[in-house]
Amino acid sequence: MSVRDSVCTRKLEIPSQKREVSRRILADLGEWFGIPDATESYIDKSSTLPFWAAFDGMVAPLCVAALNTLPEEASARVFAKVLDTALGGSRTDSDFLVPTTDLSSLLPEPALRQVAVEVDRMSMAASDVTLDTHRVAATVKQAARDIAEAVDRLGAEPRG
Repeated sequence: MSVRDSVCTRKLEIPSQKREVSRRILADLGEWFGIPDATESYIDKSSTLPFWAAFDGMVAPLCVAALNTLPEEASARVFAKVLDTALGGSRTDSDFLVPTTDLSSLLPEPALRQVAVEVDRMSMAASDVTLDTHRVAATVKQAARDIAEAVDRLGAEPRG
């Protein structure tokens, strides 16, 4: 792939995007364009003019993958921070691990096996539970009698 194939040019319409691209470009120019008032004035003016920018062809796919947002709508600062965090470390921080098996046997199948074990365990625990229906019925009947007696006592008391 040539450099020409990896760069795309795009017209920017949103003033905040124009400002952000201008700010990034001027920041890279450093001392050559380093008068702060003039820099801000230039950035503000550039946001009102037709504005074309060249982007590396990898920016859009990386931006969508990292931020789930198109480059035109993403914050350049957030995108730069994500890329720096992901790619700015040492070589061992970005080792690319390739599974030696298919992805189904890597994650879903072990998860399903674990779920099956847990379901079996819960089923066995539930099968050990017994319910004495005669005892439950006697308890409910006694509770009903207690409530009836309490209501009778309330009705028999004089109201003041």
